[in-house]
Amino acid sequence: MLSDPERRVLEVHCFDHPVATCERCERAYKFADLAFDVLGRRYYACPTCRVHLDDALRLHILGCATIAGVVQERIARSKILMKLSEQIQTSSALLRAESKDLSRRVLETKRGSRVADGGTTVIECIMSALYGHRAICERCVADAARVKIDDIVKSVKLIREHLRLNVRNGRCPVCKRLDVALLSLTRGMYLIALTLLGAAVLADS
Repeated sequence: MLSDPERRVLEVHCFDHPVATCERCERAYKFADLAFDVLGRRYYACPTCRVHLDDALRLHILGCATIAGVVQERIARSKILMKLSEQIQTSSALLRAESKDLSRRVLETKRGSRVADGGTTVIECIMSALYGHRAICERCVADAARVKIDDIVKSVKLIREHLRLNVRNGRCPVCKRLDVALLSLTRGMYLIALTLLGAAVLADS
């Protein structure tokens, strides 16, 4: 008797071509021509002389070009999936490493910043001032953060040593001055600003 996996393979992949030859009758048969049931069990034999053809069917499974093609296709697909899985694992590991490194640099930056009135660091004041603005000059940041312009310059330098902060020359949209250094948060710093500001709100409450 054929096993269930053997039977399924022949039914799915070999239904359209001969799968066994009866040596006694010298005739080739398709899989659907060979099945017959006896007392609830299914056997596969020559429909003319009733010679069992299980061994011939198993030999066909081993040598069938259609089955071999399906196996090769699945192997190739598995290799692609394994490669994609490795790439995803590598990317995930890189993201975790970058996240840890970014968190470390945030802590280093906060520890290196001076504490302003009320226990808020200058870094947090700068982020709070930049939050919601595309780009404003250092003087407007100082006014909004209520800290000295010298502290802003020092803190911006400290931030840029550890984190990403956009600095470019242009016209300040707040004070309208021309050709001044404009500060703005990158996307990563924007998320950090949200975190810091949220933590400050929780601390105040």
